[in-house]
Amino acid sequence: MNLTPLASNKTELTIEKDGYELKVLFSYKTPVAYIKTWKDGGMIVRKTNKKWSNTTTRHINSWIPTNHLAVDQSELDTLLNEVK
Repeated sequence: MNLTPLASNKTELTIEKDGYELKVLFSYKTPVAYIKTWKDGGMIVRKTNKKWSNTTTRHINSWIPTNHLAVDQSELDTLLNEVK
């Protein structure tokens, strides 16, 4: 597990598990997007569909690749429970 500050109130958490890597973007203390990459090259990219502040929107847009789906904030809120 690696926690990397990217900017003021913008942090990336990286978790490596068997077969995949999960990167979660936090804006302030809230998970707002993630990228899950499998060792075979597959990838899932998701961002919250909740409208947060303009700053959080900039954090997401500068971090996430172009091709992504918006998901309910509850998926991001429970994401880290799944990788314990």
